[in-house]
Amino acid sequence: MSTSSLITGPKDPVPVGRCDCCGQEIYPDDLVHVIDGFTVCPECFFDFAFDYFSRDLVPGSALKEENHGDTDTTGG
Repeated sequence: MSTSSLITGPKDPVPVGRCDCCGQEIYPDDLVHVIDGFTVCPECFFDFAFDYFSRDLVPGSALKEENHGDTDTTGG
């Protein structure tokens, strides 16, 4: 009996999905981010996050307006 007959499953795993940003194949043991239904590989995470949260970018002057002139953001 050869040892190759003891191996269960294919030698190369089958991809289970793709990164929605770059199209990279995702395999069963890969760790990925799933954000609002988007599958994002680690390599694309920072670019995705920047784009995703870009609508929340505000100028620093907006912080002054929100805090009514209070520059102490530590709560102290």
